[in-house]
Formats: sequence, C-alpha cells, structure tokens
Amino acid sequence: MIVLHAVAASSDGLGGAAQRAGLRRYDARGLAVLHREQADPPPPDAQAVLAFGQALRELADDVAGELTVLPMRYGSVVPDREALHDLVEEHHEEWHALLHALQGRVELIVHLPEPDVPSAPPGDSGRDYLEARAAAVHAQEAQLEQLRGLDGVEDVRALRRRRVSLLVATSAADQVRQR
Repeated sequence: MIVLHAVAASSDGLGGAAQRAGLRRYDARGLAVLHREQADPPPPDAQAVLAFGQALRELADDVAGELTVLPMRYGSVVPDREALHDLVEEHHEEWHALLHALQGRVELIVHLPEPDVPSAPPGDSGRDYLEARAAAVHAQEAQLEQLRGLDGVEDVRALRRRRVSLLVATSAADQVRQR
C-alpha cells in the first residue's frame, strides 16, 4: 500500500528533503509524488494525524522558498504503483495549476479564540438567544477582518471549529506566525 503525503513539481532539490522526511518519490508528468510504502493503512488516531502534519511541516520548511508543496489529505492511499501512476495521469493538470497558484505562498491554519461576547442564559427568550448569536458572529467577523489586514495575507477562509486558513506570502509567513 502506498500512503500519499504531498505533491510538488519534480526537482533535484526535492530529493534530499524527501529523504530527510523518510519519504520516497514517484516522478511523472513533471510532478513528484512523495509517499511511504507500508503494509497497513494509516491509523485513524489523533497522534498519527499530528505526526503526519508535523512531517509535512518539516518537509515544507525544508524546501521553503525553493519549491511549493501541495499536501495530501491524511489517510490518502493507493494500492500500488500502477494506481499511483493512474492517479497522477488523472490529476496532473489540476495539481500543476494548484502548484502554480500557490507558488511563493504558504497556508497557515489559525485557531481563533472564543469571542468575548456574553451568551444568552438558558431559559431566556428567543430574541435574547438570537441577539447573543448575532454578537458572536459579528465578533468572529471582526477577528477575520483583523487577519485580512495583516501584511502578507492574501486570502482568509473560515474553516470549521473556529479555525481559519490564511494564504500568506512565504516572505511574510514568520511575521504572521508571530502574531
């Protein structure tokens, strides 16, 4: 079984980074698919997901400024090399377009704090509840506007569970991380 980790443009500079991350590479159609070969699928537990994310971060940091890396979703697998080849054939145009669009940028995931707004006590009227919800939504929108105003932030997208995806110029990533 082949566990997929990331896709990048084929490059000699990627080989050392992949090797340091303990990954193999499969090159086709101008792309390098970074993967691991293992007998069992990745385990569905939080520790494994966090380790996967950390390995991707280390890989991205290792090639930062040189290559753009498109991470794969945790648990993405194909059964063999033939299926990997077919996957690249099916998606190579899409992956090239994404890599081009993300060139010189990184994605940062930000976990927003709970907004500092009072919630309606249980048993209050429906109006009180709706006003409290509206205040919470407005507070979250204000947090998103603050993020949009940071230097180097090119796109802000709200995700589930009070998380936000920021598309940031690579040159500004460290400054945004510190905020």
